[in-house]
Amino acid sequence: MKKSEIACGKSYSNGHPEGSQYRTVRKVLAIYTDHYVYTGREERLVRYLCTEGRVDVRDREYEITLQAFATWAKAVVEEAKP
Repeated sequence: MKKSEIACGKSYSNGHPEGSQYRTVRKVLAIYTDHYVYTGREERLVRYLCTEGRVDVRDREYEITLQAFATWAKAVVEEAKP
């Protein structure tokens, strides 16, 4: 996916089908810019919650660069409406 397609509040998957042991779904909580003092660089970061996946990563918050998240994300997951 493109970096511009990533949005807060949406969930993304790695493209594996539902029911697959390799499927992971991440919900974007925030997108922000961080400045690294030692290198002088600014990076766009994504904070996300892993909602589906292996037991050891599920229901935890993580953060990675926007570029890494866009490379990982293969599809938007539609939320089930009650």
